[in-house]
Amino acid sequence: MENVRTFIAITLPSEIRSRMAAVEDDLRRTGADFKWVEPENLHLTVKFLGGVPADRLTAVGLALRKAAAEIEPFHISLTGVGAFPNLAHPRVIWVGASEGVQEATALWRRVEDAMFVLGFPPDDRTFTLHLTLGRERSPGRSGLLQQAAEKLGRYEFGRFEVASLTVFRSDLHPTGPIYTPLSIADFGRTSKS
Repeated sequence: MENVRTFIAITLPSEIRSRMAAVEDDLRRTGADFKWVEPENLHLTVKFLGGVPADRLTAVGLALRKAAAEIEPFHISLTGVGAFPNLAHPRVIWVGASEGVQEATALWRRVEDAMFVLGFPPDDRTFTLHLTLGRERSPGRSGLLQQAAEKLGRYEFGRFEVASLTVFRSDLHPTGPIYTPLSIADFGRTSKS
């Protein structure tokens, strides 16, 4: 039985992905040795499931749809660029959020509970709403990157409504991962705003 590398995520509108691609281009020009996420792959991960037996993917989609039926749409505003562990020693460059953090955390808890029932272990880290732009390949040469990222500390990427979650398949290739949507779980209520 094939195991399918799988994760659950919030997708982004194309105009926000375009703004992020432009920022990635600016950061890439600093010369820091980072692997930058392709614009079409930008997303907000809610839960990484790892290798899932192919015959369990239907159950994952059904459990997610059941959990999503109780969730109301909410808005996220993506704002600012930061780094883990910090900008002085960046291992991961990310975009943060100025709106929707509490709602996204509640969503994460609901997803964690739904997946735990299916036998997926809970995440051992606290959920931090962020979007990964790039990961360091080799240390050093990040001084210009730090300066560029600091200038983007309050950059507004945009606000969008979250009304569904997507289960993605992730196939790793030498040129980078390819993400394929497997199922979508729409939230139970539609927003009027």
